[in-house]
Amino acid sequence: MRKIFRHDPRTLLLILGSTLLIPLAAFAAIACTDDSGPAAEGTVTIAVGEVPPLIQEPRRDIRATGGIGKDLSIYETIVRAPHVSPPTPPPQDHTAYSPSDLGLAESWEVASDFNSITFTIREDIAWHNNGGDWGDLTSEDVAFSFNSAFAPDSVNNGAEEIGPEMKVGFDVIDDRTVRQNIEPGGFDPTWAWLQGNAGFNGIVVVSKKAFDELGGVGIQIFRLL
Repeated sequence: MRKIFRHDPRTLLLILGSTLLIPLAAFAAIACTDDSGPAAEGTVTIAVGEVPPLIQEPRRDIRATGGIGKDLSIYETIVRAPHVSPPTPPPQDHTAYSPSDLGLAESWEVASDFNSITFTIREDIAWHNNGGDWGDLTSEDVAFSFNSAFAPDSVNNGAEEIGPEMKVGFDVIDDRTVRQNIEPGGFDPTWAWLQGNAGFNGIVVVSKKAFDELGGVGIQIFRLL
């Protein structure tokens, strides 16, 4: 995948190559018609009011980690909403969401007692090598991102939309498995909408290794040229 941004400084030139994990839904109104479907490759120029930073900690305001960064798929979320034609809004109930919509999670399972959600992360999702070699996405990155966003001192706008019962914390099970813990009786059936790309803010995933060394980067982070 190629994803390059140029700005002057208010215009971004996006050179988009083929991609599996970062769909072009944000550009659907510009890049495709109702019957054509998304273009496989092409160039789209979009004027924007700001350029999101390369470095950001999840506990900080979504204006930096999300907003335009999430809307333009610079950063990625653990689940993605199914495509619906405007003006129909994305679904809120979690049962309408599927791994086939290509979020970072390959699969997930809600516990029978509704006290946890276990996510399996997709394999071989490479972080962009901007500023260093950050390797592939792991469950540690996911847990770090959510636990930072859920921290008591967090001002992450996406996390502020989520009730405290859902913010007990994420545990790493293994390299590709992470568990979200939920207070008994606190399960929210809109969790996928709130924590994914469909919510007003959402929560994005960053590289823990990059944050430890640089301050944090988004999945498949862009470059400013």
